[in-house]
This record gives sequence, structure tokens and C-alpha cells, in this order.
Amino acid sequence: MVVHCAGGTAISYKQEPIRELNIQIAGTQNIINVSNETGCEKIILISSDHVYIGFHEDEEVDETVELKFSLNPQNANFRHLFGFSKSISEMVWLKNFNNSVVLRLASIYGTGECSNLIKGMIDEARKTGQISIWGAGSRRVQFTYLPDIINLIIHAIGIGSGIYNIANGQRTMLVDVAREISKRMNVGYVINEDKPEGPRFPYVSNHKILSEVHNFSFTPFSIGLEKILAVVQ
Repeated sequence: MVVHCAGGTAISYKQEPIRELNIQIAGTQNIINVSNETGCEKIILISSDHVYIGFHEDEEVDETVELKFSLNPQNANFRHLFGFSKSISEMVWLKNFNNSVVLRLASIYGTGECSNLIKGMIDEARKTGQISIWGAGSRRVQFTYLPDIINLIIHAIGIGSGIYNIANGQRTMLVDVAREISKRMNVGYVINEDKPEGPRFPYVSNHKILSEVHNFSFTPFSIGLEKILAVVQ
């Protein structure tokens, strides 16, 4: 079996979009080719909730919705390219390998050498004694704990082919996250409305994956954050 996690982050598409598009799409096709040639039993693709860019944050989406992408040069940005390349990879994946699974991951948080919003806040608090929130601070995110994702990747070995959203059912406002981290780390936080805030996504339903994987529940954000703060402090 193959779990395909390779590919750039959304930010890397801002820096080298052509290179990242080639890695994502051509790399996915290469893995499919080799998997078919070697008799691989199952392949799992790690995708992203960035495929849902274009939906309003008040909407709820599941794996059956028709995706929306604006590729108008005046409106599209690096996050659109990232989401678009993931959707192309999904299409190639599902059409060219019979036993294949796509996992669309929401915003991940955890420890280790990785890039994520929560870790960024904690690192900023440790280095500067302050947390900066860009925008109004009202942006809501379905923060999904890294150990939950690892657990579900393992479970994906035994589920049917198709697309599955991997997202905590709980939405949390960034200002509430900053407030909690600042309280625990004894630092201040500021809301900088002059800076552009990150993307706002629709609410991503996780009903499908929960119906397939029994006796599993997503870690509540407060518990996951507590575990991370206990490690970094």
C-alpha cells in the first residue's frame, strides 16, 4: 500500500507556483504508474480542504458538492492554485487506480518540525512575548489534531474507495485561540486589522468518515491545545 503525502504547502505555491504544480500533478501520476506496475493493493492520497475555496464560510460542504474555483488572473491567488492542483490530483487518483482513497485534511495543528497556525502562534509568543492576529480575529477554523489525522490515515487502509473529509467538527475563532495561548503563556496579543487575514472556508462535514470508522471521535480543540502547550512550555 502507498500513502502519498508528498507535495508543497499552500505557501510554497506563492513562492514557486509552476514548480509546485508540476510536483503535485506529475508526481501523483508517477506514483499511480508505479503502483499499477508493481501490483500495489491500495493507495491513499492526502488532499486538502483548500479544494472548497469558493464556498461561503456560512455554507456546509461534504464530499459530494461540485467544487468551485476562480482561475481569473485578477482574482486567483496561490491558495486557489494549491486547491486546484489538489482537485486535479484527486481526479487522476480516483480514475486511474481502482482501490484508492482521498483524504481532504482541514487545518492541522500539532508539534514537531511543521508549519501550522497554532504552532506559529506559540512560536511567536515564545520569541516576541506577543501574539499577532491578522484581520478582525473573527475567522473560524476547524483545527484538527495531528494524532487524529495519523489515526484516520491508518484506518483508511480498511475503508472503501472514495473521498473523505478529515476535519474536526468544531470551529474555533482565532481570537479565542490567541486569548487562550496568551493566558497560558503569560503574553499579550494584538489584533492587526491592517494585515490581510487568512482564508475563510465553509464548514466541512465529517459525517462520512465517522460513519466508516467506528469508535473514533475527534479530539476536542481545548484538549489538543492543552497537550501541545504542555509540551512546548
